[in-house]
Amino acid sequence: MRGGSCDHLGARAWGLASLLACVACGQGTPASAPGCDDVEPELCAIEDASCRARVFAAVLCAREVEAAQPPARLLSWDDYAAAHEPAPPDAEALAVAAQVERAYQAIGLRPAGEDAPLAPGGPQFVATYDGDAGEILIIEDALGDDPVFNLYTLAQLYVYALQDRERDLAADWDEHAASFDGALTWRGQLAGDALLHANLVIDRLTGEDYDAADYRAYLEAGVMKAVEAAADRAVPIEQSAAQFRARFGHYHAWTLWSEGGSETVLAGLDDPLDRSAELMTATREQDPGAPALAAPLPAPVPGYAYAVDDVDGAWVLYALLMRSRAGVDHVTAWGLARRALEDRLVIAVDASAEGYALAWSARWRDDADGRADADEFAWIADEVTDEPAAAAWSDGSRASLLVVSDPALWDEWRGRLPP
Repeated sequence: MRGGSCDHLGARAWGLASLLACVACGQGTPASAPGCDDVEPELCAIEDASCRARVFAAVLCAREVEAAQPPARLLSWDDYAAAHEPAPPDAEALAVAAQVERAYQAIGLRPAGEDAPLAPGGPQFVATYDGDAGEILIIEDALGDDPVFNLYTLAQLYVYALQDRERDLAADWDEHAASFDGALTWRGQLAGDALLHANLVIDRLTGEDYDAADYRAYLEAGVMKAVEAAADRAVPIEQSAAQFRARFGHYHAWTLWSEGGSETVLAGLDDPLDRSAELMTATREQDPGAPALAAPLPAPVPGYAYAVDDVDGAWVLYALLMRSRAGVDHVTAWGLARRALEDRLVIAVDASAEGYALAWSARWRDDADGRADADEFAWIADEVTDEPAAAAWSDGSRASLLVVSDPALWDEWRGRLPP
């Protein structure tokens, strides 16, 4: 069975192009799809056009669709990097990012005292899909000597290419990824489709046997690895989210496939889950109702500017609770996070003076149970940081956390945040 994770992106840089470049995050081998018996088990080199044709034919069989094969182009990593070199961030952007990083470190979502890791200079992936050009780019000097991994990567990319043709991923991204939570959930479902069907292809090309019970156990073990990473303060939250996306998305897709085949998986993308709380259990949750935490932001403290205003969702709330020093257990944190109807994270920074203020609010149902959840969340959140200017409290069915780097500004920020 294949495994791994490949998110080399910042926690808030998860756009469409990055999704299509992240291809080595899968695991497992479910049963072969009907109609693929004419694809004989045989490994091949994806540099060869005939091999790519075989892989694409197997992808069509696995997903039970018909489509023209996307073009592919071979190039070196240097050529790819030169054509896709991003503009260097200016000094102000770097200063803002540094203070946002400090805020995440303060509440345990990034390892304390460490800067965000830099991307390595050499090849970072075997291949990627260029949505603008509609072609697959294969990095010749990154292929290595594992043909199964290369085939697996190519199969995932063909699925992403088919998704792009079927539903216009850029337009869907605008619809489903308006928040961090929405993007995480949508990407997980796209990744689940790609991982599941890439594994169907590998099963066919390698002639491996399949056992439903073993495969389910393997997927469940992968889900538990993601759960463990969420609780580990040494794991940056973007890595935890990458594991959530791959492992929970894959499990969700496999569940749908087990119920009704590939048609059911594709139908799920037409009516997707909207929140990570739903992907956590592969079920559609209650409608959270109209947002109650969306009040306009007040003017910041002089010298500060807002850098983050987002909905992070149940998975990140779960990680926050599990990383608290209150010693909360998994069942409590899982339930509190999933039952939250909405949340809002706001970070303001003073890049010149190296300061930040972080406010996080969450809301539960407005009843006795919801108010009890808010009280418990506040108690746990009060132990997430050692910063002297920090506090968590509840107000009815809403709980809030405020952390300020400069204790002298506590009263000023407490009068402004959360909004």
